[in-house]
Amino acid sequence: MASDNEWRCLPTYTYTALISGLYADSGCTVRVAYDAFRWSVGCSPRYVAETVTNAPVCNAVTNATAYYEVGSQIAPADALFTRNGSGACVTSTETYLRSNYTLSRVGAPVQPSTFVRFVKQ
Repeated sequence: MASDNEWRCLPTYTYTALISGLYADSGCTVRVAYDAFRWSVGCSPRYVAETVTNAPVCNAVTNATAYYEVGSQIAPADALFTRNGSGACVTSTETYLRSNYTLSRVGAPVQPSTFVRFVKQ
């Protein structure tokens, strides 16, 4: 299900980058994604995927997927940031993602209407 609560033909997680919980700026406003599946599919992701909780549908809370453009790549020397237990934005000491994946800034949202909507026939 897309973030507009419509059923659409969406890219699978195998072909998307995922939100990391890291940020590319000291204000923790520019999120960072990682290409979790690049090694298995052999290509760079076109979108960043994020699971979001939408309003209830048919008396049940549903999870949907929001998509974003893949932004510019994070250079190895670029500082990364995270939020600590108090919510403050601090320099990250995380090394696993940086060592094993390509990191990119999360770009602009991709409108759900970009993807074909299922039509009941």
